[in-house]
Amino acid sequence: MLPKLLIAGIISSVVAICINGLASFPFKNPATLLLFWANVSFIGGTYRKRAGEKEINVSYPLLKAYLFIFTITGLILSYKGLKASRYMFLASNTEGKTSLQFAEKSVMYNPLSFEYTFLTARIAIANDNYEKGYQYLLMAKNLHPYNDTLYNNMGLVYFKTGRFKEAEESYLYALTLNPFMADVCNNIGSLYIETGRYDEAIPYLAKAISIKPDFYLAYFNLGMTYYLKRDHKQAVNYFRKTLEINPQFAPARMLLLKIEK
Repeated sequence: MLPKLLIAGIISSVVAICINGLASFPFKNPATLLLFWANVSFIGGTYRKRAGEKEINVSYPLLKAYLFIFTITGLILSYKGLKASRYMFLASNTEGKTSLQFAEKSVMYNPLSFEYTFLTARIAIANDNYEKGYQYLLMAKNLHPYNDTLYNNMGLVYFKTGRFKEAEESYLYALTLNPFMADVCNNIGSLYIETGRYDEAIPYLAKAISIKPDFYLAYFNLGMTYYLKRDHKQAVNYFRKTLEINPQFAPARMLLLKIEK
């Protein structure tokens, strides 16, 4: 009875890992990979064929060796995981360069965590350290190459560093992964405004508003697009809408006053 319960538990663990693999990349994590193969080994070691058939000999010393290796490795990886979690907690509760330092320590202890690597990249970007942010985004990309938000952040880094072609490619790829990202649509609009492609900006900004009707930045960017196209009537409408949603947004108020003088 006990071997059957043990095998049932191990099979459940293997199935859970495989299901997780449908949505992420668990085998890039050494702890998960070790657990998977240890589970498979335990199943092979404890299995017996049905009565009347030849039994499979079990090497219990080998099973003990597996268990010993698994336990020691698990303790080491658990320790690193706890340290990484602690530093990420500190990073989340501090600001500026201190926050970035804690986040980098978190990645040092757990370099195969997409979540920690990506958060470190975002903290670096928030501190205007685009070079370091880009490095951590590349690390995160290797761990999870099909994350839509990651490509939005890569586009932002490219945009901030003047690499407009790469920024456009990253934003558009993010939309192929998830076409309903209002932030990405707005960012593409901002990119086209910056590069003088006003007519191309309008449909993306309109799409951002259709996805998120209270997106005041998209209304402002639409107003800015029409302002730069010298269509002041349309610009006034969108600046007023911006202020309806966010009355404290000073750039819209300043441009509205400038037009209505």
